[in-house]
Amino acid sequence: MPHKPTSLVTQSVVLSKDRFKTKRAADVWIRRNDFVNPGVDETPNTWRYRQRDPSHFRPRTYATFEVSDGVQLVSAKLRRPYLSNPGAAKSCPPEAQRGPIGRGKPGPVRNGLVYCPIMKQWRKP
Repeated sequence: MPHKPTSLVTQSVVLSKDRFKTKRAADVWIRRNDFVNPGVDETPNTWRYRQRDPSHFRPRTYATFEVSDGVQLVSAKLRRPYLSNPGAAKSCPPEAQRGPIGRGKPGPVRNGLVYCPIMKQWRKP
């Protein structure tokens, strides 16, 4: 019988403004803890760093975990095309790492990451 992955994958990291007073402090924590920083959504009380596109996840499988004071992980189960089993996950070939027009120019780069239109997320090159 094939193995069915049941583990949750982090979709977003939520940092409290009570602990991280500035965006810079939140950015530093994200980098030091090996999360990606393609951009931040600011709410009145939090900094939210999306790790993967919500369309990659199965609905009604989301859970939020507080991992330390002021740090929460929003996690869920991946949809089948995005599972991390060998051969099951879509990959982003270098030729697809282009800008939104797709004219062969390098894709947008943000914090050392390249946007992959196939995965609809920022990835390490």
